[in-house]
Parts: sequence; structure tokens; C-alpha cells
Amino acid sequence: MKDFYYVRERGMGMESDEVYYENKRQTILETIEPICEAFGIKEYDYIAKKGSERLIVEGQAIGCTSNSIGAVVRELIIYIFITSEAIERVRHFQPAVINDLKRHWLDKKL
Repeated sequence: MKDFYYVRERGMGMESDEVYYENKRQTILETIEPICEAFGIKEYDYIAKKGSERLIVEGQAIGCTSNSIGAVVRELIIYIFITSEAIERVRHFQPAVINDLKRHWLDKKL
């Protein structure tokens, strides 16, 4: 499996915050696009501004402030795992485990 922790944002912090976050957003969207396509997810976005970063997948906001691209991909995979009901096939998952996996999910769907 590809190691998404080696995917890096464009630039090296020499640009303004606005440019940095737009570059990070574009890099994340390019990185997650093939994963989303493979699972039939058409509605996704990444909102990035100083102090607030969110992955939005099918209306579910997931907090990703200061995450690496690899960590954002991990949050997407957790979302897919839970919403695809694959978690139901593993009977030993307790509600506490599911809640821990969803700990960065924001309460309100957008």
C-alpha cells in the first residue's frame, strides 16, 4: 500500500498562510481523489485555513487541523471503514472502539 506520509505539500512555508493552505488543500484533494473514486464517493472537500482544517466527506466534517496528508488519508479510510458497514462484520468492536475511531468527527453533518 502506498505510504501517504511521504506525500508533501507544495512549497516549504515560504509563502503566505493563504497560499500555503490553498496548496495544502489542492495536494490533499489530488491525493484522496483516487481513493474516493474507488469507493464511489463523489462528495468530498478539504477546508483549510489557519486554525481550522476539515475533511468533508459526504457531508460529514472531520477535524484535521495541523494533520499531515497521511493523517488526513487515515481519517478518510476510517470514514470509509465505518460507513461501509465493514465494522459490522467484526463483531468484537464495542461502541467505545467505534467512538474512538470517530473521535475527530464533528457532531453536525454539513
